[in-house]
Order: sequence, then C-alpha cells, then structure tokens
Amino acid sequence: MLKLSATVMIALTLSGASAAQERKPFEIPRAYWGEYNERAEDCGTESSAGYLRISETSFRFSESTSDINSMIHHKDGSVTIFASTSGEGEQWLSIFHVALSADGRLLTLTTPQAREEEQRSVARVRCVGQAVE
Repeated sequence: MLKLSATVMIALTLSGASAAQERKPFEIPRAYWGEYNERAEDCGTESSAGYLRISETSFRFSESTSDINSMIHHKDGSVTIFASTSGEGEQWLSIFHVALSADGRLLTLTTPQAREEEQRSVARVRCVGQAVE
C-alpha cells in the first residue's frame, strides 16, 4: 500500500510539473528583471566586476552569460536557477539562488557551486530606473 501511495504521489507531482512547464517554466519572474551592481556608483558600467543584468530568460554578467535551463520557484518568492553559462571561451553549468528584498532594491545572488576562495553569496543593488512595474 505504501508503494502504491508513493507512486501516486510521484505521478501527481509529475503531472503538476507538466502543467507548470506549459506556463513558461524558464521565465525569470518579472520583479527580478533589470540591471544590478555591487555598488550603486557602478551602475551603467557593464564592465564592472559586479555588473548583472537579468532578463526574461538569462543572466548577463560582465564576462559571462547564463541561459536558463530550468528553475524552481520557492514560496518566499526566491528562485533557484539552473543555467548553461558561457564566457571567456568556456562553457559550464551554473546554479543560482536569487532573492529580492521586500522593497525590491537589493538582490542576493548565491552560487552554491562556487569554489571556497570565491564568494558564494553577493548582494547587489538595483540600478536607478531599473525597477519593474
């Protein structure tokens, strides 16, 4: 009986996932779209190390671009994103967890796969004029 229940739960979960996929599963929520930087004074400077532009289906950093493969939407409004990233002649898979502050002015980007010497979590400010209505 337990095995049957688990099978039914898996089927229900998968059918729910299929329905979600029909609703553009790879679209980053609109509230996240825009330009961010580690410091407000660097806004508009695509070459700064902290540059990030989030669009409907990708992240563009100063030296790389990440195209969304899939994502998980969390109840708290944050998202975990699985992406194909390319930059400086290389390609790799990335995982990002992104969350916005309540006022939408601060984005926290966490990369759980970052090496020990790299920052795993970085806060970026939304650049002026980039708020999504």
